[in-house]
Amino acid sequence: MSVSSTPALLRRGKDIKPSNNAMDIESIRSRRAKLENILNTRRPRPLSRDLTSLSHPSLLKVGVEVPPTWPARRRHSTDAHRVFSDPLALHPIPSFPYISPYARPLPGIGKSREMNSYESTPAQSRQSSGKRKTPDASSTNTGEKRPSTGGSQASTDTDGEDNGLEDLQYTQATLEEIVKGIGSSNHERCLKNTIRARKLLSKEDGPPIEEFLQAGILPPLISLLQQEDDSNLQFEATWALTNLAAGNSDQTSAVVEAGSVPILIYLLGSKTMKVQEQAAWALGNIAGDGHQFRTHLVSQGIVTSLLDTINGRDGKSAQVSLVRVATWVLSNLFRYKDQKLPEQELAACVNAISDLLIYPDSEVNIDALWAASYIAETDDEGLQEVVSAPGAVASIVRHLSCSDKHMVTPALRAVGNIVAGNDEHTDAVVDAGALPILTHLLRTGRQNIKKEAAWAISNITAGNENQIQKVIDTGVLPDLIAALSESFLDVQREATWAIGNLTSGGNEEQVKELLEAGGVAALVQILARGEANIMDVALTTLDNILKVEEVSQEAKTQIVAAKGVELLEALDKHVNESIREKASGILETYFREDQHEDDQEQDTNSHLDDT
Repeated sequence: MSVSSTPALLRRGKDIKPSNNAMDIESIRSRRAKLENILNTRRPRPLSRDLTSLSHPSLLKVGVEVPPTWPARRRHSTDAHRVFSDPLALHPIPSFPYISPYARPLPGIGKSREMNSYESTPAQSRQSSGKRKTPDASSTNTGEKRPSTGGSQASTDTDGEDNGLEDLQYTQATLEEIVKGIGSSNHERCLKNTIRARKLLSKEDGPPIEEFLQAGILPPLISLLQQEDDSNLQFEATWALTNLAAGNSDQTSAVVEAGSVPILIYLLGSKTMKVQEQAAWALGNIAGDGHQFRTHLVSQGIVTSLLDTINGRDGKSAQVSLVRVATWVLSNLFRYKDQKLPEQELAACVNAISDLLIYPDSEVNIDALWAASYIAETDDEGLQEVVSAPGAVASIVRHLSCSDKHMVTPALRAVGNIVAGNDEHTDAVVDAGALPILTHLLRTGRQNIKKEAAWAISNITAGNENQIQKVIDTGVLPDLIAALSESFLDVQREATWAIGNLTSGGNEEQVKELLEAGGVAALVQILARGEANIMDVALTTLDNILKVEEVSQEAKTQIVAAKGVELLEALDKHVNESIREKASGILETYFREDQHEDDQEQDTNSHLDDT
């Protein structure tokens, strides 16, 4: 039987950021990095006589106006390689003459494909009740790149030269000439100019997306997508369109409004694998732009075609490179919680993801884990589908212990979102052996991993007494208590929630074990140096403990020994109303009454002495 009437909080939602007055050093560095990045984008390299040595795009173009900021949404596929990232990626800071050692990249949309960092620091907020969903991550990109397996290697120019310098400098007139050539009836001229357009759009720095759109590239380019008798031309056109869709929202919208989506979905069934892969890539860039485009893709039938692509066609299995891109697209479709699919399509997606979790390729596994975490976060229906899929939960938990740091982060997200469900969902994760792994990650992981592990444990301690006992039996209590003294606020916050939820749903013996492990003294220290939201949870937790008659007196003794009464008296005047009321309530109920009785006893003794 629970000892507290205060409901446990099981969270899936976004979390409030720490107050500015209590920011840790990482938050300060992040703010400083953003300011320095803005300044750096306006700091060109020194002028050089050698135009080929200039790296700033505004110095390479003639007669073309270039904005002073670098594109932050997506990196583009290039002649040398294509860039991959998880859907929460941030983009690396461009190379400038000076970058602060504290610099961090600014957020991106997730249209490029680079791996999510192991060191991301999610912002956090609370829901007033219920389990806590996944916090939004503001990750630091590692810049990891995956080489193309079918893109640039498969592309050949008619003149045999794929990286000439003649296209590095251009004018609007040059782009209009290229567009005219793309629409030519002469095959050689058409292919040559399509390749020229693809090269320019594949530039890492400032590709002329807007300029090409103004020159009218979309109608002739989309026409070439349907040239099924020439796979090379079809591929080059699809690649160029992919990078047009990698622009900002308005540019992506222009690609969609030109009627490209039905054709690209059709090309997922192309007999040429490189065309299939490039079409999937273009659709992934469109899906990465926002809910409106994802909804449009779903309405156009992308789900069935995408799953057919992953499963293979005509009895042949899809090549690994194609499965990688298609899995990324699938994860992008579920990136936001407002994405709804028909019941049958959702079930088919989850079953495919369950198979992709055990696919013999780590990059596929990582994107499948992100997709599972997004679906589990969406709503109870999606969460139930993930838990019900054969082997899905076991595969997710198994990836928790992977040595690849990029695998652990999405696996933790998926686990945390699953245990944010009901007791049945939580039991599925616990029975799969997650608790010992979560305990290990809390002990040895880096900041973000420790935060995510503590968050997942907090959603388990928000369950029933049996689940709480399994947490205690794992031996994680000392680690949670140690985490209360963490220098990182996000780790400290999640550990405080984990202990607070234990006192809300645990029985007398379980609360007693918390006291014996030193939990009260650690909570008092939170009151001395915690951030406002953490102090609020710590006060509720102390109140829960003091309500348990069997341990109340011992808890009061430990609070007094830790100088907790003085801290409570200081918080009785706190500017935060919730903190002030909770501190005052604890003092009035458990300490000032005792003080009043002591004063009465002292007065009585004094009166007897006088008599």
